[in-house]
Amino acid sequence: MKRITAGAIAAVIAVVIGGAQASAGDTAGKSGRNVSATNYEFTPKTASVSAGSRVTWTAKQGRHTVTFKSGGLDAVIDTSGDASVSAKFKRPGTYKYVCRFHKEKDMRGKVVVK
Repeated sequence: MKRITAGAIAAVIAVVIGGAQASAGDTAGKSGRNVSATNYEFTPKTASVSAGSRVTWTAKQGRHTVTFKSGGLDAVIDTSGDASVSAKFKRPGTYKYVCRFHKEKDMRGKVVVK
């Protein structure tokens, strides 16, 4: 399996998909958000950020992937190795991702960029 470095991720992130709006209770983070990956769950499931912000995923338990459905990012995060990966989101939209290892456990999330 291929691991993507943080520098390569910054160059690759050009994911653009349309999508639903965030719910009324969501507030966009101005500088970025952190998302934890634990046993079969991304927390928070929806990360709301402002355009130009960075989202960082960190493995707190086990081995996971951050795999965007639209392509552009497919990175392994692992508590015994590379524990985090981040991406900068320049354009408004909704970006859906999964953990390829735990899709059947419904390990999914999304980034809403305002």
